[in-house]
Amino acid sequence: MMLYRQTLVTMMAVAGAAVTVIGAVNTPEASRKFVQFPATIPRMTTAMLYPDFWEKHLVGSPGVILDAAELNEYNRRTIDRAQVLVDMNHYPLTRSRAEVLKDIRAASPEPGSARFFLDGRRFTHQDYLRREKNMNLAAITDQVTVRWALVTHRAALRTFPDPVAVVNDEHDPEVDMFLETGLNTGDVLAILHISADGQWFFVQRFNYRGWVNRDDVAIGSRDAVLHYADREPRLVITGARVLTAYLPDEPALSRRALDMGDSLPLAKERPAGGHIDHMSISGHWVIELPVRRDDGTLAIRPALISRNRDVNVGYLPYTRINLIRQAFKLAGERYGWGDAAMNRDCTGFVISVYRSMGLILPRNSSEQRDQMLGLTLKLRQDGTEHSDPAALDRLKTGDIFTSSSHVMLYLGKINGEHYVIHDSIELSYPKATGGTASETLRQIAVTPLLSVIDAQGRNYEDYFTTVRRPVLPEKAER
Repeated sequence: MMLYRQTLVTMMAVAGAAVTVIGAVNTPEASRKFVQFPATIPRMTTAMLYPDFWEKHLVGSPGVILDAAELNEYNRRTIDRAQVLVDMNHYPLTRSRAEVLKDIRAASPEPGSARFFLDGRRFTHQDYLRREKNMNLAAITDQVTVRWALVTHRAALRTFPDPVAVVNDEHDPEVDMFLETGLNTGDVLAILHISADGQWFFVQRFNYRGWVNRDDVAIGSRDAVLHYADREPRLVITGARVLTAYLPDEPALSRRALDMGDSLPLAKERPAGGHIDHMSISGHWVIELPVRRDDGTLAIRPALISRNRDVNVGYLPYTRINLIRQAFKLAGERYGWGDAAMNRDCTGFVISVYRSMGLILPRNSSEQRDQMLGLTLKLRQDGTEHSDPAALDRLKTGDIFTSSSHVMLYLGKINGEHYVIHDSIELSYPKATGGTASETLRQIAVTPLLSVIDAQGRNYEDYFTTVRRPVLPEKAER
């Protein structure tokens, strides 16, 4: 025994030179206070980057804003109010040629301003005509029978039946002006038309119309599609992104990426033997996913999500605390115009946060400003140039700053400065020494409101004239 101990000590001493000595050990709380680099955004502290800071400075009641019954009523009235929203459960079985043609023309117009391909070549009228030809408009029948489909994975809804990106005169390669919005797993689509090359469907989603690649959807009967979308109970993705379990023999079900707010039905029947692809269902939720067969038709298949993932049976309660927590789960995510690259843009960010609590919102910024159901707060009176400071003090956490081109979520007021969290490409602010400094954000971030200016040099609080609070009008003060 003595020899063994002596040999072990000798081996450790010899090996000691190759052993890496660990550095400091910190608690998560201490780690959050560590400052790696100086802040580049004015009036920001490290503590403001975390949700619990804003929970402590919550503005408004921490209680439930709308309960489940009130949320259903809110969504019903929202669909009735907003011209851009459609109740897919009551979508017509047939559409006339004139109606479908009008929808396609509205969704796929020739650009009214300069557009450029990524190589710098200008998008011309001839380029538009080639895309118009693929729209196959002459093939629209007098009476169109609506077909139905589910989106099988995160996909793109485009302006034209064509995958080629174009940009505006700023030539930002990440801002594809022909990318309209992202589609989510399980989204219900009404198929109205097919392109000349057979590769694209013109579809109606509950809040948008456009062209989707046929490989991204699975066609089923109307009853099967709507039953999938409405069936209870459901598992809601409450994290930024959650992957299904790895199933090597089931690639269509394996490591499927699901996004915040995605809602999938829980399986009602236990898989045979309690296994999927030789993996026990123990410790997992068994969800049902839409899968596209080789012939393009719909199959519903069971998949697994660990019970330790950020998910919830049913939607989260609609509270201001949850608005903060959900928003900060997305903080730091790269900006994605039209929800590109599995990311989100400014309205996509707001929609994801509210969607995880079951609320339906219009897709675009001007639509959220003008067509969203809820309380409207005017920051300045018509004919005036500057916002009323007293109006800002009436805001509550989670209120939505809206404009024709950008939206933001309100967080609260600290030491006279109001703060928001939003998804933005660039930020500008006055320098203490004079002039203006610009910060490329290209992410979801917390920023001050009063200390920030827009591209035209206007203070943010003057640019955003309207704030919306998604709530039933009779519950507006909750």
